[in-house]
Amino acid sequence: MSKHTLEKKINYRWVLRLSQQRKKSRERLMQRRAEPIKVATQLFLENGFHNTSIREIVRAFSFNLASFYMYVSSKEDIFFLVA
Repeated sequence: MSKHTLEKKINYRWVLRLSQQRKKSRERLMQRRAEPIKVATQLFLENGFHNTSIREIVRAFSFNLASFYMYVSSKEDIFFLVA
């Protein structure tokens, strides 16, 4: 096997592994993003949209405010994702 062929195989395996890792990361991100949406939906049903604050959602989500905004940009964003 030539050096070039070996390099191609190693690069292919590396790219494949990287692609699989990125796919898993995207799946985790989507699952993680679904959590605050589920929590917010439940609170919207219980309290109504206008009577539910971001802080209540964050408290129920058990995250800090900055982490929450990594997944969702606003209360309205959640509402439009649910509707």
